[in-house]
Amino acid sequence: MQRAAMIVAGATVVALLIPTVRHFRESAPPPPPAVRLALTAPPGTEFGAGDDPLDLAISPDQREIVFVATQLRRENTVQPASGVSQLWRRRLDSERAEPIPGTEGAQIPAWKQTGNVISFFADGEIKLLTLKSGEVRVVWEAPLPTGATWLRDGSLLFSWAGGTISRLLDGKASDAAPIASGDIKQLFPFALPSSQDFTYVAVPTNGPRVVRLNSSGAELGTASSQAVLAGADREWLLFVKDGTLLADTLGEGRAGRSGLDVPLAFEVGTSSSGRAFFTASSDVLFYAKAAERPRRMMWVDMRGMPVGSVGEFGDYWQVRLAPDDSRLAVTARDPLLRALDVLMVPANGALPSFRLTTSLAADTDPVWSADGRRIAFRSMQRGRPEVFATPAALRLLGSGDPAESVRTDGEVPTDWRGSEMLVQRRGKSGFDLIRINEATGALTTIAETPFNETDARWSPDGQLITYVSDEPGRPDIYVTDGRNERQRVSLSGGTHPRWMRDGSALLFLRGSTVMRAARKGSTFEPPQPLFDIPGVRDFDTAHRSDRIIALLPAQSEPVDNVSVLLNWRSLLPADPDLARNRRRTR
Repeated sequence: MQRAAMIVAGATVVALLIPTVRHFRESAPPPPPAVRLALTAPPGTEFGAGDDPLDLAISPDQREIVFVATQLRRENTVQPASGVSQLWRRRLDSERAEPIPGTEGAQIPAWKQTGNVISFFADGEIKLLTLKSGEVRVVWEAPLPTGATWLRDGSLLFSWAGGTISRLLDGKASDAAPIASGDIKQLFPFALPSSQDFTYVAVPTNGPRVVRLNSSGAELGTASSQAVLAGADREWLLFVKDGTLLADTLGEGRAGRSGLDVPLAFEVGTSSSGRAFFTASSDVLFYAKAAERPRRMMWVDMRGMPVGSVGEFGDYWQVRLAPDDSRLAVTARDPLLRALDVLMVPANGALPSFRLTTSLAADTDPVWSADGRRIAFRSMQRGRPEVFATPAALRLLGSGDPAESVRTDGEVPTDWRGSEMLVQRRGKSGFDLIRINEATGALTTIAETPFNETDARWSPDGQLITYVSDEPGRPDIYVTDGRNERQRVSLSGGTHPRWMRDGSALLFLRGSTVMRAARKGSTFEPPQPLFDIPGVRDFDTAHRSDRIIALLPAQSEPVDNVSVLLNWRSLLPADPDLARNRRRTR
């Protein structure tokens, strides 16, 4: 029955899409009626990778697609939800998709406008796939990617977390767009099919994200995700707002949106980085719901093998181990209220988990005191960022004092040692690192630059501090003695620095790979990969054993189909100006 349904769906796609593809360059008659279908994943796979259920690109002639799919779970590995992800290629008039060798770990494919080359991200790099020969080659470094698109002149635009949009042409990269005053990031570039222009999402220091047009710098409105300009005789801006995929026209000279906001699809998901799960051409639209996978807290040894789990499944985001490894402080999202709270989870399962915070505002970033008796965390419960502290062990038994505010200067705690706390604080142009003495109130600046310094951790001997800085144009790992000396540990990207229990090495993440940089006195050897840990959100190192505790995807229903909307422009008004005027007069 399922096979028959797939055949019928495939035949329907062919019948409906062939006229569209044949005439998509012509401006003649109105488009045929819109039709909603489902695209099925190749047997033994699921769409996307990790929490991203849709990662797909449409060819310039709209005849085929490439997409990311992941082999389903393999038993007895550290990959709890999935196996290897890679690119697959499928013609829209065919029922079959074929895997593309050499594209393992691919993310965010983008089709060159000639139709002969596909770019994608993998292993912290940009790679190009030549379709005719199957050759895959590395062209640039780009960890933590957030978007890519090709311009008509053959240059590739790409972005990564914490940086600006770069333009790669003839083996050289340059800034593609000046960063506007008040902006700190540029994400999700999208080329306009009719010109060399492109849109992107700007992240300001304060306020919501905005869509900008590169040529003029004009704001095309706020958006929580990427925005795509698509259409034929008229350009439509597609974007997601509150889970609804909307289409809107642009005002004269592309100076802004018109405010028509026609809904095309509902329950469209968005990733943690803000990338919405949809992609569109002038006639075809693919979209998907969010794949909200529960997490589990998994013990993993230094070979990358699972050696046990803690507690139940949940929507976990951050984890910190107590100094004696007996408890975990975990940031989790409430399934009903969707609020972030801090939980106390016994590592041995002898007692149930206990919710340390219960406010509707976000409570995050827990850190333990050195004696394990208190937990500090960032809270928004009074409308502004504050650092609160709560008695950890007493609260677990249902007694003790409630949490009290200990810092009110908009800070985020990152580590706690004796009477001193490391915090990150918003400065003039990014986050700075500060050391605070609780007893005296004295403040010592650890890192203060025009860039973002975050996630600081003391070494076990207290001599060094590691942290993340985006000074190189991407997040990388640094170490400082807290005074004037600092050194860069990673050269190709890194996040989540964590010390080994004896201080002999630093572990950190590069994508989903756990890297290890051995310490030699006050210097570090070049980092080496330890193992891959797909889907990891956060991890912490144990204090009394050579293990890590990691937040990994739990087994859940695979994403075996995504939605397809053919001839989506048929859902839009033939005369947008008239429709907008009618709406205003109601």
